[in-house]
Amino acid sequence: MMPTPLDTIRVRRLTVDDIDPAARLLTSAFGGTQDRKADLHRFFRIQPDGGIVATCAGELLGMVGSLEFEPFVCIGMMAVDPRYQRGGIGRLLMERLLDSIDRRGWRMSILEASRSGARLYPKMGFVDEGETHQFRLADHVPSGGPPPSRVYALQSQDLPALEDFDAPVFGARRGRVLAAYLADFPDRAFFTRDPEGEITGYMIAQPQRLGPWVARAPQALDDLLQAALRLTYTGSPRVLVPDCSHGGIVRLQHCGFEFVETHRRMRRGGGGSLGRRGSIVGLASYFIG
Repeated sequence: MMPTPLDTIRVRRLTVDDIDPAARLLTSAFGGTQDRKADLHRFFRIQPDGGIVATCAGELLGMVGSLEFEPFVCIGMMAVDPRYQRGGIGRLLMERLLDSIDRRGWRMSILEASRSGARLYPKMGFVDEGETHQFRLADHVPSGGPPPSRVYALQSQDLPALEDFDAPVFGARRGRVLAAYLADFPDRAFFTRDPEGEITGYMIAQPQRLGPWVARAPQALDDLLQAALRLTYTGSPRVLVPDCSHGGIVRLQHCGFEFVETHRRMRRGGGGSLGRRGSIVGLASYFIG
C-alpha cells in the first residue's frame, strides 16, 4: 500500500472527463474483461450526478456511485486503486456519499457487498438483507434456432408496460434503467406474454451477463433462458441471482451454470420487504439491481 494522507485528498463529482481513468480504476480493482467504459457511459445517462471520486494531485484514487429511485438509493461501483487500499479512502468516499444521501432526504440505501465490504458497511449502519449468488456457464455453445414462440423482441413502445410489470418486483419504477439497457442491447432484449397478452417476464441478455431478468412464472423463466442461450457471449455468460430466487437457481444449475461467489445484500434505513425479489432471476449488475 502507498499511504496517502487523507487531508491531501479531494472529493468531488464524477464527470464525463473521468470516464477513462475511472474505467481503468474499476478494472484494476475488480479485474475481468467487462467493458467498464460502456458501464460508466450508461450510468451517466441514467444518473448524471450520481458519482463521486477521490483524487490526489490530479490522480483518480477511488470512486463510488449512487442511483436514486423512489423510495431508495442503490449504491455501487465502490472501488479504490489497489495501491491505496486500506488507507481510509473507501471509508471517506462512503461517508461523503451517505452524508449527501441523508441531506437529500433519502431514507433507505441498498448495496451488494463483497466479503471485504461486508465487514465495513455494518459500521456505517447497514444491516444484512440476504445474499446474491453469481453463477457462470463455462464453455457455452450457442444453441441457435428461433426463440420459443412465447418470446418477443422488446421494442421501445413496450417500455411503459414493461415498467409497470417490473415496478412491483424491483420495488421502484426504473423506466430510465430499462430504456438505457434496451438502447445499448436492442437485439438482445426479450419479453414473454401469456395467452391473454399480459407480460410474464423479460430479460436483457448483456454480452457478459443475463440481466436484468425477471420472471413471474416457471414457463417464462425457461423460455427466456432458451432465448438467451441462442446467443454468443464475451467469455462465459454469468447471472447474479438473489438467494430467494429458488426456481432460478435450480434451473440455472440444471442447465450447467456453476456457482462462482456470493455477495451480501445490505440495507441502511427503511424497513420491511422491498419488492418481490423472488421473481428476480438475474440482476443487471451488483450496482443497478
